[in-house]
Amino acid sequence: QPWSVRMVESEMIRCPESWQLDFQPKLKWDYCHGLELQAMLDVYDTYGDKKIFDYALAYADTMIHNDGSIETYKLHEYNIDRLNSGKFLFRIYEQTKDEKYKKALALMRSQLDEHPRNADGGFWHKKIYPNQVWLDGLYMCQPFYMEYETRFNDKKNYDDIFRQFFNVEKNMRDPKTGLYYHAYDSS
Repeated sequence: QPWSVRMVESEMIRCPESWQLDFQPKLKWDYCHGLELQAMLDVYDTYGDKKIFDYALAYADTMIHNDGSIETYKLHEYNIDRLNSGKFLFRIYEQTKDEKYKKALALMRSQLDEHPRNADGGFWHKKIYPNQVWLDGLYMCQPFYMEYETRFNDKKNYDDIFRQFFNVEKNMRDPKTGLYYHAYDSS
């Protein structure tokens, strides 16, 4: 079998329940799950083994209630990492058409309406880190934000998404090396 299929099967054996990914001892809505399940769905799209899709779906079904609320997700924490798991939900919603996933996506998108920002509009990485913008925040949030805006909001907030990248370029890129710092604190 291809290495990607072997890797997925290895993870499914190591973590029989998809909520156990990343060695979790209890339920958690976490960016690691989003990262890994998104990759597993890529393998599913390539090779079509339904057990892979069902494994990703099991996490979504375990974590998301019929009203769209998400187990262990706390919007008021304003944690940009929590949006990463939303990326795989677009695919789950697309395949199942179950409205609870669309509601969960809308809930996560609503976080950005009130998410704390620094003076130049950059999203704080987390509420507990005031004024800090982290480089990985681009990965955690912007693909989710862009896909949501594209699918459900007529691209209305594209300028805000682009601003996040421009701010990182302006504030975090070392002009001597061209490399990026991990974070900056605008205060």
